[in-house]
Order: sequence, then C-alpha cells, then structure tokens
Amino acid sequence: MGPGLLCFAVVQEFQPFFRLWQKNGGQLTAFEWPGPRNFQGKGWFEPGLVVIVTGMGARNAEEVGRQALLRWKPSWLVTSGFAGGLNGDWPRGRLIVSADLTFSWQSHFLNAGFCPGRLTCEPRIAASREDKAAIAARVKADAVEMESAVLHRLAIEQGIPSLTARVISDDWQEDLPLDFGALLNDRQRIDPTRLALALARQPNKIPSLAAFGRRTHVSAQVLATALVRALTDLRKSALSDRNGRE
Repeated sequence: MGPGLLCFAVVQEFQPFFRLWQKNGGQLTAFEWPGPRNFQGKGWFEPGLVVIVTGMGARNAEEVGRQALLRWKPSWLVTSGFAGGLNGDWPRGRLIVSADLTFSWQSHFLNAGFCPGRLTCEPRIAASREDKAAIAARVKADAVEMESAVLHRLAIEQGIPSLTARVISDDWQEDLPLDFGALLNDRQRIDPTRLALALARQPNKIPSLAAFGRRTHVSAQVLATALVRALTDLRKSALSDRNGRE
C-alpha cells in the first residue's frame, strides 16, 4: 500500500503545517523531483506520507499532481490550502471539507473541526467581493479555490480516494489588497517585477497587503492545527485497517 499524499498549492499554506507536523514527531525530508524541473513542484517525504506543493492553478496541479500520483501510487489523496468565502454565514478561518464517496476517513476531519461544504474551482483568483458574488450567483458553493478539482479528477482516474480540506482565508465580502491575478506570470507565480510596479503605483496598498499577510498566516495556522490532528488519526486508522487485514 502506498503512502498518503497531501497537496498544497503554495508554500505559505504548507509552512505552518510543516512546522507543527515536525513538532509533533514528523520526519518530513525534502526530496528532488527526477528529470527536468520545468514546473514548480516541491516535495517532502517520510514513511507513510508524501507532501507536495504543486504551484497555483489548474495547470500546475495537473503537471505536478499527475507525476506525484504516478511516482508514489498513494493510498489516499488530500488537497489542502486557502479558499475564498462565498457563503455569507461562513467567516474567515472556517474549515471546510469535501470528500469523494470512496474516501473512508472523512470522520477524522470532522472530528478535527472541518465542516462539510461545497467548493468550486475557478481559473482565476477571486480578488474582489464582486468577483465572489458573480461566482456565487453562477454556482452553488460555499468557497472557491483553484486546484482541487484537477487533483480529484486525477485521483479518480487512478482509483485513489480523495478529499479536499481547506480554510477560508478571505470571506465573501472581503476584497484582496491587490488583484493578484494580474501579477501572475505564465507559470501562475507572483512576478516580483509586476508586484513592485503595482506597489509603486499604489503605495497606499502596502499596509493593507501586510495586514492581509498576517490574516492569511493566522488562517494557515488554523488549517495546520486541524490537518495535523486529522492526518494523525487517519494514519492510525489506516494502519489498524491494514493490520486487521493481515
């Protein structure tokens, strides 16, 4: 049986999880991807668990996620990170979970504080309350993100149970301090030059950008705490199931 596979889009989502996982006895070690590094993928491994950072957006999730599934042949897949709120009753910091029917361990995430909800994946960052309102008017969903649908599809193709566990980092009426979508390069990464020019044109955005960074860090900490609890219980349950079959 292969290891579990946990996916994040960006390192800001991953780092608090990594620190807390290691503090609780984890032994994740960085590994290099084989072959040409023509994508953003980064990975960490310990017996029973692989964690990857795919990069933002569907294209990166497709490229890195497909390679990870083929390489590791995981027993389950969890995709995690930030999401923008679409439900007026769900505040920043709310934990949301959505699993396919073959994922047998959702109860561990519910026990850790995640709430069942509906997610939608979009090709662009929802940067304003108007963007979020337009999405909410078009689809029935509680939150929006950019990668999980691709990873779920890849998992289904390989017969791998999958689950999404996200935290709302900006609620339904919150504007992002900048239109981050306009700052991305063709690999869906923030272009430092574009960011510098945007801040040079709008220096008044610097305090709000710093405040946004602090809020998302708090959200990432909330997510990390719940993920560590859920995954610790999941691994114990999976090990017990395997021992029972043997």
